[in-house]
Amino acid sequence: MTLQTLAWLSMAAYAVHILEEYTFDWRNWARAVIKLPVEWSDFYVTNAVVIALGVAQAELGATLPLAPLMYASLMLINALFFHVLPFLRMGGRFSLGLMTAIVLFFPAGIAVWLRVKSEGVLDLETGLLAVAGGHCEWLTRSSCSISKTSRIFSRLERRGPAIEAPGFCVSVPRV
Repeated sequence: MTLQTLAWLSMAAYAVHILEEYTFDWRNWARAVIKLPVEWSDFYVTNAVVIALGVAQAELGATLPLAPLMYASLMLINALFFHVLPFLRMGGRFSLGLMTAIVLFFPAGIAVWLRVKSEGVLDLETGLLAVAGGHCEWLTRSSCSISKTSRIFSRLERRGPAIEAPGFCVSVPRV
């Protein structure tokens, strides 16, 4: 299977993962289990960006192997830190997205890494950039939701309405 095919399958896996989270009411699960004060709008915006990144990395896969590697890293980080570890930490309490994380994210993410390695373009620098990029994507995805719980965000919010987009949480001063 080509890297580009694996990249498209990874994007499709993420779409199925999003569907699983939506179907089983991710918002209420996130509020109850991991105490994240999120709204459906957070879910919609961040996952729209994830799908857009998925399309971009799949299109770039044939000429820029780093793009699918970063997306695969995002999938693996999401699977481990947002699904498998919360499941273990909560004593086996169901974690929304766990099924697709195990059945789709781990196999697809690992397949991308193995494919890039087999093509001979995976060196230490590329691997580190891919993990760092996947981690940055994951942080960007989580930053606005997590910042809602911090005192800093509360202070900023008092100054004006917050504008949120994945990776950007800013306060607009009142005029």
